[in-house]
Amino acid sequence: AYLREAFEGPEAEGWDYSTVGDVAEVQGGYAFKSGWFGSEGVRVLRNANIHQGYIDWTDVVRMDEGRARAFDTVALQSGDAVLSLDR
Repeated sequence: AYLREAFEGPEAEGWDYSTVGDVAEVQGGYAFKSGWFGSEGVRVLRNANIHQGYIDWTDVVRMDEGRARAFDTVALQSGDAVLSLDR
């Protein structure tokens, strides 16, 4: 009921609607092969690490820095937002 009021109530009548893609660059992640993971190198953010409001690095996997450089397009940068569909 609260969300319905927020999005369909009188205050929302003058809103312009847009998609996330209209205001931000949206990019899907990459399904890395688990055989690429090791104990040293760059941390890999996986769905298992993502929780509501925080990242939990308790169960961390890493990827060799050389291999990780091949995936610069999916490397997280400061200010990025991460959405996990199954968390």
